[in-house]
Amino acid sequence: MPIVAASMAAPLRDAAWAAPLLWRSELRNVLAVQLRARRLRLAHATEIQEVAEAIMSGREFQVDSARVRRGAPACFPPHRGRRPTRATTCIRATRDTR
Repeated sequence: MPIVAASMAAPLRDAAWAAPLLWRSELRNVLAVQLRARRLRLAHATEIQEVAEAIMSGREFQVDSARVRRGAPACFPPHRGRRPTRATTCIRATRDTR
């Protein structure tokens, strides 16, 4: 499945699907890179951002930085060359549910 189709389908497959607010900055960066490379027109970039924001409405959350710092040692052991094994669990644990 193409990346765009997969990303559009995620909220439909999982009613609780959500993302940290950081996704907005990441998308803006991708769109800016594509605009500078002239692979995308401004009107299309604007439409993509607006559609994405509409899809994500009510599916965004803030991450409590203090909780991330407190949980980081358990999520990412300091062993060199070793990949984190509980990253997904750690992301869920740091999600701000207020």
